[in-house]
Amino acid sequence: IDAVSLTGEDGAPVAEISSGRGLTVSLKLSSRDGPITHPIVGLAIHRESDGVICYESSTEADGIDLGTLEGARAVALHFDRLDLLPGDYLLDVGLYRADWEFAYDFHWQAYPLRVVGSHADKGVFRPPHRWEIGSSASRS
Repeated sequence: IDAVSLTGEDGAPVAEISSGRGLTVSLKLSSRDGPITHPIVGLAIHRESDGVICYESSTEADGIDLGTLEGARAVALHFDRLDLLPGDYLLDVGLYRADWEFAYDFHWQAYPLRVVGSHADKGVFRPPHRWEIGSSASRS
């Protein structure tokens, strides 16, 4: 993993986003010691305060096969909405062998991200939602 960047919806680098906004995590990969067949890219988002894994996925989990990595390659994961509650988070990324036996490279909780917002909810994420209140029925 040669480089990792976090960018907002406008493509500009970010260290902070508003809850519910888009985020792209871009990786620049290269194989210096020969080809790597069917590597897996993994990403996790941890809540900084207690280390809880808020999200974890990989190219394999999403059915993406990177084929053979020779030379340089760019890989990006786009979140259309990152509905994490306000707080501080850490991202880690890794490049793994096709059988998960070892990591070619792993950047553990290396990329900080602050999520801001005015939500009073508790937990990890704030899914899009709405309340519906029916009229009260009168009793006789």
